[in-house]
Amino acid sequence: MKACIHVLGDAGYVWDADVAHWLRLECGIVGAMVGGVAAFKQQNAVHGLPLELSAEEVTLAVEKGWAELAPTLDTAALAAALGGGGRKRGRQSAYQYYEDEDDLDAEMADAAAQQQQQQQPAAEPTWRPALASGAAFVIPTTVPEATAANEGRSLEDGADGADGSAAAEAAASGTTDAAAAAGTAGAPGAAARASAGAAEAAAGGGAAAQWSFPATREERHRYWVFRDLHSRGYRLTGGSKFGADYLIYPGDPTLYHAQFCVRLLPYRQPITPSMLASATRGSHQARKHLLIASVTEDADEAAAGSTLAAAEGAAPQPAQQQQQAAEQQAAEASNGADVGPLAEQQEEAGSVQLGLRAGGVGSRGERYRIHYMTIGPVEGFGG
Repeated sequence: MKACIHVLGDAGYVWDADVAHWLRLECGIVGAMVGGVAAFKQQNAVHGLPLELSAEEVTLAVEKGWAELAPTLDTAALAAALGGGGRKRGRQSAYQYYEDEDDLDAEMADAAAQQQQQQQPAAEPTWRPALASGAAFVIPTTVPEATAANEGRSLEDGADGADGSAAAEAAASGTTDAAAAAGTAGAPGAAARASAGAAEAAAGGGAAAQWSFPATREERHRYWVFRDLHSRGYRLTGGSKFGADYLIYPGDPTLYHAQFCVRLLPYRQPITPSMLASATRGSHQARKHLLIASVTEDADEAAAGSTLAAAEGAAPQPAQQQQQAAEQQAAEASNGADVGPLAEQQEEAGSVQLGLRAGGVGSRGERYRIHYMTIGPVEGFGG
């Protein structure tokens, strides 16, 4: 099974209930139902399709091969195919409001008058007078025969067949005038079929979806942390309601409470006591652990080492030595070893745990490491 994700802005949407259930149960992608349910109107407790996926969830699903992005919907062609040609007057934006209510009233009145003029009395079906007079008539058994009978003509006139072929040719050529070509000959049935074909062509013939996440440095770090935590078997959701970036669940959120509040901070950014106290208090009052995650890239560490060496008057290390040092640090991180002054601070403080480090390679070949810090010993992340 592979999910089809429709992209809108920086989020993705899944409209298939079976696929949404499969993503949650088998792939560990939770998302959030944002649609309304007919049986539960005017409420905010039960939601239905579509399933909204965050940017991290969309990227992870595509990277793992669990999903593919749906082509971009050609809304202009679809609106034209469905008969919604838009208003007469051109506008710079579809969301521009009328500044003068008189213009709106006048335009609505003109549209109503024009629609009334275009309405023609429907032809009386051929079977109705025959049934009223007791005469014999032919019962239509096919769609063209039924259409011809309802329009008060016989199928031998050939109009329906000609109109249908013209509409089919117009739809096959990819134009949005198929419905108009069929309608000019006076065949509503063919016009409807041509309109449906053009709408289907417009909906499925869009350009490939453009997806650039992660594009910035911050987005890359967020995604690497998300992917690493997901690979450890956790389920992640947004954590804005608890003042965090993510909430981590040991299993499905419908069965478990969140265990961690994850805060992403730059590695070299100082942590003030007030910020640490507020973050810890907010997470602990919700009966969750605070997990601080920071990401460092080997290129940044090499540049920082060269800058420090130059400031101390020492010669900078060659690129080969820097690479060997980075590989050694990555090996120590994979073994769970804590090195450097941060580990010494951990031993002195006794409560701040620099427990786990994880390394990896980004989509562009960037080598990175993720540093996790918890307040107090937590199984899996310290102590």
